[in-house]
Amino acid sequence: MAEKILKECDKLIDGIDIEKILRKDRGVYSSYISSLIVKLVLAYGLKNEAIRKLKIKDYNDQLNDLIINNYRVHLPDGLAMQMKKYKEIRKRFLEKYQFESERLFFDDYDIEKELDNTKMFIVLKKVMGNMQAGGVAKYAIIQLLRDGIPAYIVSDFTSYKEDVLDYCQKQVDAERGLSLLSEKSRILDSVLRKSDFFNDM
Repeated sequence: MAEKILKECDKLIDGIDIEKILRKDRGVYSSYISSLIVKLVLAYGLKNEAIRKLKIKDYNDQLNDLIINNYRVHLPDGLAMQMKKYKEIRKRFLEKYQFESERLFFDDYDIEKELDNTKMFIVLKKVMGNMQAGGVAKYAIIQLLRDGIPAYIVSDFTSYKEDVLDYCQKQVDAERGLSLLSEKSRILDSVLRKSDFFNDM
């Protein structure tokens, strides 16, 4: 499913008609930013509130990185090129309508309004039949946990809390054959026996 979502996002981003955005053609801007946002969720597992907090100053198009919840992370090459193009389109849009916005992503009809879930995830409806970004975020969080990033860092970075992290960790554990209590007990016992203090007891 992740590949299908990525393919749809890339199709919409790379095929964007800037003039349609500048004319405010219905749905064009929403599909465009939704595709960029979904790619961020796929890459980093971000919760909606983490995306809404992003400011234009958090994005560095020279270094191709983004500051998310005080963590500086590099963008994948393809997304980095797409974000550079977005920054230019964003600038042209704001200049044309004489608006200013500190937000990285904004509502094209109400610059001051916080983006709603529909605008953020409309692209998911086309691919998944719903706009629930939680499943996409969980996919990314599982990848982060699988790669060995501690759960407390993932939580701090993504803005997801214990319930989602626990679910994702259980998925990773199941993949590793750690779903049985006997397996977990074996690992715990093995680590405890290796402790320097254990032999002194």
